[in-house]
Amino acid sequence: CCQVIKVEHCERVHIIAAAKRICIANCRECIFYLGVNHQPLIVGDNHKLHIAPFNTYYPRLGEHLTQVGVDPSTNKWDQPFVLGVVDLHDSLSHPAGVSDVQAESATCVDPDLFTNFLDS
Repeated sequence: CCQVIKVEHCERVHIIAAAKRICIANCRECIFYLGVNHQPLIVGDNHKLHIAPFNTYYPRLGEHLTQVGVDPSTNKWDQPFVLGVVDLHDSLSHPAGVSDVQAESATCVDPDLFTNFLDS
């Protein structure tokens, strides 16, 4: 739990986070399990991102949420805000050199695939 999380240049990771805000930039094939009070901000060159609701509990979770000011009754995990464009002229990520397009958003994980994370 924290107030702001910034995730940059990650590939094929699963992140479970409770925060006021999260910014996701330049990530690929990641899954985010979020409990956030503001819309997730998605910027940069992202591909195949998936988002789902916060999926864990531990005994001191309520205390930690209170310490950082996160309201557990407000979760905007499913309302991503996409900002910016992808530069398709970047020869490293897009050698074809096509015109700029809107940055890719995240898709919601199918509810049938939601699982709880339990730490043993």
